[in-house]
Amino acid sequence: MTHTFYLDESGHAGVNYLDNDQPFHVAGGVLISATDRIVLDVTMRSLLVQDQTEIKASQLMRSARGQRRVLNIIEQIGQAHVMPFFVIMERRFSIAGKLVDIFLDPEHQDSVDWLPTVAIEQRHELTERLFDELDDQQLNEFALAYKAPNVANFTNTLNRIINSLRRGKDDRLTKAFEGALRHVTSIVRAETYGDGTTKHGDWAGLNVPSFSHALRSVDRFMDRTGGTFDVVHDSALQYEAAFRKVLAMIAQPAAPIADLQLPDGTLFRGLYRNFGSFRTANSTLEPGVQAADIIAGAVAGVAKAAIAPLDKWSPELHAIAQAILPALLMTDETGTQVFAGIYAHTRTKTALLARLFRKEKPSE
Repeated sequence: MTHTFYLDESGHAGVNYLDNDQPFHVAGGVLISATDRIVLDVTMRSLLVQDQTEIKASQLMRSARGQRRVLNIIEQIGQAHVMPFFVIMERRFSIAGKLVDIFLDPEHQDSVDWLPTVAIEQRHELTERLFDELDDQQLNEFALAYKAPNVANFTNTLNRIINSLRRGKDDRLTKAFEGALRHVTSIVRAETYGDGTTKHGDWAGLNVPSFSHALRSVDRFMDRTGGTFDVVHDSALQYEAAFRKVLAMIAQPAAPIADLQLPDGTLFRGLYRNFGSFRTANSTLEPGVQAADIIAGAVAGVAKAAIAPLDKWSPELHAIAQAILPALLMTDETGTQVFAGIYAHTRTKTALLARLFRKEKPSE
């Protein structure tokens, strides 16, 4: 390996999309070259020498003192020549996203030939429409049904959505969900299919998609630097089997570059061509894992605070936001985000960036 990507998650709530205390799921980490890795190890050990066990950024982010410590750690690991990467996924918005992914998949029903799975931009627009048009009760009912899919609860969900769309006179979208209703048995079968090593809950949360998107960003970045990268995730990992299955399907070292260019000009990485290996490790043995936790926890904490009332926004949070959120604005010549991505409603994205450019709240 020429590089190592340390990765961790924050805001994990599994299949519970209604967890209001954790509105975002974040996969975040740091990429570092083999030559700089010892510097990162020494830096992290010196910063955390007073802690006998792994610290969690999610706990530090609950107080101004902890936030100042998080900021100090971010600044210090930045001097170790790391490249931070993260993916933010809005949990409630993702309920509508699951409606599109599950019920409007042309592989499982015959009324969505106009919406191929590679139409990422169009699918995101539909997700926003459903999120705006369906009421909270409909989204909540589907989120609960999705915990344990069966024909009865999916049928109830689809009937309510179809009735709502009919009232809105959206004929094409109504017919699309009617197509899902006709094939609900096969859709449930596809959602609950397992091979003995993974189950529905391992795939239904945001862990797998955030993991996949984070690695896509790293893999595309490695096109420029050359070499390969080893992925090291925190060892307390419920989803290891699912992650390994993802890697087995789409990691093809040295594969030709075959990015899909979307209508807006951005690129979507299909195969991980620079991936080397995957393993898990404890942060006491691999200090880089602790650095990944700091990045993921800081991003999740700032994102949550950014959609809260302004009186919750502190100078400490503003400083952390200035250190990490500009990554959302960094794109390459095609307009593709390089270091960070966000899957959320446009209103949420606007709120995050508005806090970033707003003058911080004065100290009391």
